[in-house]
Amino acid sequence: MRGEYDAILEFPFKFKVTFCLIDQTSQQRHIIDSFRPDVKSSSFQRPQSDMNTASGIPKFVPLTIIQQDDNPYVRDDTMFIKVIVDFGDIPKLLLPYTLSLNP
Repeated sequence: MRGEYDAILEFPFKFKVTFCLIDQTSQQRHIIDSFRPDVKSSSFQRPQSDMNTASGIPKFVPLTIIQQDDNPYVRDDTMFIKVIVDFGDIPKLLLPYTLSLNP
């Protein structure tokens, strides 16, 4: 998807992404999965139109689990998904500049 910061972002997007669906009970059975982008895929190139082809983890969690009454992932109509981007190949000294919105 095109965004206002595309001009300062690095393409193709090449960082590992981890998703964590938070179990909101004391059981702490979070659902966690990761993917590494295929840098040759158009999904991770600089957007040329309003939207790139969607990509990610198509079977992250079945909707039937989320739609069950009293599932551990939705409480008071709220669910939490933690997303972690692994910038491991960027030197730590450069990270503050990479994450800054000021070019």
